[in-house]
Amino acid sequence: MYNNIFLRKATYEDMDLIFKWANDSAVRNNAFNQEKIEYQEHKKWFKSRLEDKNTLIYILTKNNKDVGQIRVDIDNKVGEIDFSIAKSERGNGFGTVLLELLIDKINNNSFDIYKLIGKVKKKNMASKKVFIKADFNKIKKENKNYDIFYYKIKEGYNMNEQIKLTSDRTIGKNKPAYIIAEMSANHAGSKDRALEIIHAAKKAGADCVKVQTYTPDTMTIYSEKKWFQIDKGTWKGENLHNLYQKAYTPWEWQEDLKKEAEKIGIDFFSTPYENTAVDFLEDLGVEFYKVASFSITNLPFLKYLAQKAKPIIMSTGMATLAEIDEAVRTIREAGNDQLALLNCSSAYPSIADDMNLKNIKNLEETFGVPVGLSDHSLGSVAAVTSVAMGAKIIEKHFCMSREIENPDASFSMEPDEFKKMVDDIRAAEKAIGKIDYSISEKEKNSRLFRRSIFAVEDIKAGEELTEENIRVIRPGYGLKPKNWEKVLHKKALKDIEEGTPLNWDLIK
Repeated sequence: MYNNIFLRKATYEDMDLIFKWANDSAVRNNAFNQEKIEYQEHKKWFKSRLEDKNTLIYILTKNNKDVGQIRVDIDNKVGEIDFSIAKSERGNGFGTVLLELLIDKINNNSFDIYKLIGKVKKKNMASKKVFIKADFNKIKKENKNYDIFYYKIKEGYNMNEQIKLTSDRTIGKNKPAYIIAEMSANHAGSKDRALEIIHAAKKAGADCVKVQTYTPDTMTIYSEKKWFQIDKGTWKGENLHNLYQKAYTPWEWQEDLKKEAEKIGIDFFSTPYENTAVDFLEDLGVEFYKVASFSITNLPFLKYLAQKAKPIIMSTGMATLAEIDEAVRTIREAGNDQLALLNCSSAYPSIADDMNLKNIKNLEETFGVPVGLSDHSLGSVAAVTSVAMGAKIIEKHFCMSREIENPDASFSMEPDEFKKMVDDIRAAEKAIGKIDYSISEKEKNSRLFRRSIFAVEDIKAGEELTEENIRVIRPGYGLKPKNWEKVLHKKALKDIEEGTPLNWDLIK
């Protein structure tokens, strides 16, 4: 690839060399930890890294001279890069060479890496240029301290822009947002109220109503120990088992709830939390599933659910990108590619500062799936905004009245509020429209109120057109303003009355 330039694997003999480069003043200044590295600490670190199967360290050599180093720390098939160039060799393009040789080495070996990333301090312009020259892309994620660049070694995920939830319901690209009314605990222990919620959700414009399938005993145990007492947030003071006792939807209701939803033409599905709930819902004939944010790290459960080969909508609250990646891969590797993700802030209620709606586009680009919003905020601003940012699913808690006491009432929408949200989402979708610069019929009428060139005094034939007798004014029946200099100081071909729009037939 390059004459006399290659990467060699680092060995223990490179310990002092890398120590020297690491403590270079420019390297420390651009590092996230700027403190000088102590030698004994470096020795321990370097030894552990060389022995770590998830770390790659290479030395760049030119004509048998060491000119730089690069390290890759691998986590969930994503390799994070750290590199440096010897002080005497900076400015010679070796940074880009390092990255290109690394990519070539990964492509030609069996390293299980599908993406490389590099974090670069905002002020480190030299390193930014290195990543860009090596065809890395900048992740569209705002951070005040650093930028992130990435390079796809291999396609981690096939693009799956649409998923078919039911025989007659497809969601994703070029489809309207799929709006889910989350019943959760808002039945407040009444089956009749649960049925009422289904009807009200349909009337309010929801596409789907969702319940949750668990019992207090499948979620936790009853204990008075401190770990089972909630000491913060909306449910502060509750015992965990008691909270689930108040909130759960009895399993014996769920067949009737599903039948009622089918009867009135609204989709019905559920969030199971463990395998027995999945088995129950399979017997019930549920066509697709929801995974709650709290289950995203329960990989054995995700595998079991994915093996049912039904579409899955998974929330991502509280999860790191690595945890989301691990969950998605678990589902994919179980043979299920019918997946959508929901951006989510798992606070009840969520506040605007924590919503991070820019994650929607990033999740879509990263995982190649339809993405939506599980919205626990108050009001509809986040939901409507997210649709404008590409969300294809909106999930919102739904209640008949917040006055009906239950664990989820405080952050749920009443029917009239939910209907207003649905109407606003549908209006937003129309407003988003498409890329189209053609002029509508209504706009054609409005164009007449643009400015154009008019006679503002009576002008005799042969008289000069001046700034006193012509002007650029509304309406737009005359020559366009761009012709002003062409018209000025020309002669009138005939008498022109005040208030006449100028055209070329009136000018010599």
